[in-house]
Amino acid sequence: GRNNTKMLYVDTFSVRTEQEQLEILQHFLNWFRSKFPYYYDKCGTCGASAKEDYESTTTNNNDAAKEEEEETKQVHLSHDNNDDNNNNNNNDDDDKGTFMGYIYPNKAEQQGKASRTELYQCHKCHSYTRFPRYNSASHVITHERGRCGEYSMLLYRLLRCCGHDVRWIVDWADHVWVEILLHDDDDDCDNGEKEEKRKRRWVHLDPCEAAVDNPLLYESWGKKQTYIVAFYAPLRTNIMKRDNDNNDDDDVSAKDQSTVVPTEKEDEYCSSTLIPLIEDVTHTYTSDSTVEVNKRRTDCDEEVMQSTMVQVQSELW
Repeated sequence: GRNNTKMLYVDTFSVRTEQEQLEILQHFLNWFRSKFPYYYDKCGTCGASAKEDYESTTTNNNDAAKEEEEETKQVHLSHDNNDDNNNNNNNDDDDKGTFMGYIYPNKAEQQGKASRTELYQCHKCHSYTRFPRYNSASHVITHERGRCGEYSMLLYRLLRCCGHDVRWIVDWADHVWVEILLHDDDDDCDNGEKEEKRKRRWVHLDPCEAAVDNPLLYESWGKKQTYIVAFYAPLRTNIMKRDNDNNDDDDVSAKDQSTVVPTEKEDEYCSSTLIPLIEDVTHTYTSDSTVEVNKRRTDCDEEVMQSTMVQVQSELW
């Protein structure tokens, strides 16, 4: 609601303790994930999903196996064999439908900055569903469909509109998410000491997982992190504050705070506040040593940077 939204505005958010800030962010991401579910292959006509149906069947089979196990070991073994056959059949059915390939976006989809469109065929009604990969926040909000790319971009935009410093995190392997800069003020200090002792840290936010400040989440999945890069673009309001520009004609709206290609002046601002525009943050998301991470890095840094910059420019700038 409106009150919860106001709690996200940087002026009211920043005066709270870090624990309160994390709780607000968790509540927000819980809502975000319920409002914008991860899209797999849901049919736009009948609403069926091959993935959801397969997972439901697998769960039912596992439950049935547990019931049989409580009766006799013999029945349990027999049921296990049937389970394997059923699962194989489900995999075959899943392959017969769902994802068909990529197609070129139509004019309406191009207005939402879609670079490509995925095509799915329903495994039940056999109708086709288009899934344009929008890079426009307004289109993602309207259609409420996306994956980590769409939803991290949307979260990035929403938090910036609330006045927060945010950066986009690209796992060169297969994932993207967001970090927000939290400030922790020491109320016992006077104004001069407070500015000096002010603590700042980037906090991990994953909208698809509703995860807050859990950087080792992906490592717990078994991922071996190699290249994870953070991209930051300062808010226009930050630049204006730094220059002490009090011109009444410069009305800074949420639209003015949207992501822009950093200028030379913004580059200076980031340097003065110790916020790099581009930063390797791989070690934040792994418990592995530098030696272990470097052993996994078979591609040169320049190649990785060029690849990630292409993705950032297409989705953010």
